[in-house]
Amino acid sequence: MLVEKEKALRPGWEGGALAAIVLAVLLCELFLFNYKHWESLLYAPVEDAACSLYGLEAVGDRYEIAEEEAVVEFSGIHRPVAYLSLALEEGQQAEVVVGAVDEANASYLWTPVRVVRGDLAASQYLRLHFGRDVQKLRVVIRGLRGGSISREAVALNPAAPLCFSWPRFLLLAGGICCLYLLRCASPFYRVGTDLTRRGQWLLTAACIALQLLFFHGMLGWNTDALAWPAYMEHHRQYYRLTEALTQGRVDIGEAPALEVVENPYDPWARAAAGLGAGDFKWDHAYYDGSYYVYFGVVPVVFFYLPFYMLTGRHLPHADCIFLLGALLMVGIAYLLWQTVRRWFPGTPYILYLLLCVTMGAASGLGYAVYKPDLYLVPILAGTALAVWGLAFKPETDDMRCAPALTLIGELLDEGATATVYDHVAMDECRRLLGDSVDYASDMYAATVDADALVLLTEWKEFRLPSWAVIARTMRGNTVIDGRNIYRASDMAGTGLRLYPIGSHPDGIELPENHENDSQNA
Repeated sequence: MLVEKEKALRPGWEGGALAAIVLAVLLCELFLFNYKHWESLLYAPVEDAACSLYGLEAVGDRYEIAEEEAVVEFSGIHRPVAYLSLALEEGQQAEVVVGAVDEANASYLWTPVRVVRGDLAASQYLRLHFGRDVQKLRVVIRGLRGGSISREAVALNPAAPLCFSWPRFLLLAGGICCLYLLRCASPFYRVGTDLTRRGQWLLTAACIALQLLFFHGMLGWNTDALAWPAYMEHHRQYYRLTEALTQGRVDIGEAPALEVVENPYDPWARAAAGLGAGDFKWDHAYYDGSYYVYFGVVPVVFFYLPFYMLTGRHLPHADCIFLLGALLMVGIAYLLWQTVRRWFPGTPYILYLLLCVTMGAASGLGYAVYKPDLYLVPILAGTALAVWGLAFKPETDDMRCAPALTLIGELLDEGATATVYDHVAMDECRRLLGDSVDYASDMYAATVDADALVLLTEWKEFRLPSWAVIARTMRGNTVIDGRNIYRASDMAGTGLRLYPIGSHPDGIELPENHENDSQNA
């Protein structure tokens, strides 16, 4: 009874715990992350200090800044100064350095350079750490020459505003709630992974889309790397290859200067030939008088060339990296799903989602944020192709476009009966073929009274069968090898006849009318 009562109370308890987490995060947002607001209220504003101006002039209710470096100096303060505000307008940005003379420093003690932005209110309130008896305070403002600021823009000990950040609040609350729901006793671990369910499929797609959204936003962080193709020739190699392919060529230009060098890749040989850095293209492949791209042609064929032919413009490397990143993330999710189905069918769905997110973040996409350049394109292309290739490797139950479906369908249309066996894909086969075929419990049961045996999948289990047993159970003697893994010598003495697809190994016995038999098979 106690156990049942505890289970009955659990849903309400879960909701209460989540509500407590949200409340705790709300308090953190109001008090912890806004400590400057509450602390600034402890200091009285400085309004009676003398003010001197250098490099700026008071005009009406504004300060006109005429010099690159403007200075506002306060004297006669004699009290603590913990906060300084510099209120800039939208579109303005300045560097600020603050110096003070206090009881511990007879000359000015300077703070590090701070950047103040007009569109970021939090940056306009600077926390200062001088002594309790500040006598003079000098504010140096750089970067506003020709502009102006309000006369109330510079203030000492102002009340910092309370800045409630909804993105920070939601991110922190969501993160802590996720950690709570992932605890060992979480009921989410009772839900197994099954992407054939519409809800799980949609949630997985939403998680991948959210990852891609963050990834796309972060790709623009390194503005220097994004600008490299504009002035670095070796970062335009894919663009040159794209143009060359449209002209029916695979080289990206001639290299007459390197033809006189026996080994153009040897820097000493180039130096001996009098070639400097400007006489050849850096980081290009060279062969027989022409330059080539040595990173491979796959990204150009699948991404750069179609984009160029459709738009007449070159695809930015960052956009190609995003497309490859999307392909990689989806491939990781599909590979994990195949792994779970094949080897770990009891895996909780929440663990599957965590693996998708973790492997996606750890697959090289983090480096793409740091350096989204030409060199990362082939790396991500290779990784994405490897992941998808692994997901569709043999020993999976994926039967899309499987030749077995076509063959079975044609046999059934001709009035034949078929008995099938596949120790991995039986469930998928039942889903696709239903009751139109018979299903065997093992590979030998599938051969009982069979007129012909057809191999269409190269499972390890099928590689070394007992041909003597198969010869006794079969009614006919025809073995059609659709994967070319058998040898006629292994069937010697059994009376079986091997018909391999596309090859004729030594020792095969073909009947005189083998052409007709092959056509019938």
